[in-house]
Amino acid sequence: MRYWAGTFVPVLIVNALDLALHREQTKESARSYRFLPREDRVAATNLMATLGSEVRARRASLSLSQQDLADLAGVSERFVRFVETGKSTVQLEPLLAVLDTLGLELSLRQAGLPTASEIASESAP
Repeated sequence: MRYWAGTFVPVLIVNALDLALHREQTKESARSYRFLPREDRVAATNLMATLGSEVRARRASLSLSQQDLADLAGVSERFVRFVETGKSTVQLEPLLAVLDTLGLELSLRQAGLPTASEIASESAP
């Protein structure tokens, strides 16, 4: 209990308010996804579905189970399942750990510009 302005206020109430604020902050990223324009949500979902199928194919080619991959990458089997099914709100750091374990990488390029491999193939005779 804390003494505050002539009354006792249980510390539990203060901690519950802090916890509620923390929950709101962690839900913010999930909320922001819902407010994306529909075409951006569809693009994100398609990207994750493609990524998931690539992860599944690579895992299968290495003869690993989802649990084996999870153990090697230091993530849960549930996370591997989410990635493989194309869940669009997975965390980046564990995703990168899974990709690294499989010998895959995630790369970015400016929209509308060719990739390095496309440039190289165009310049080759």
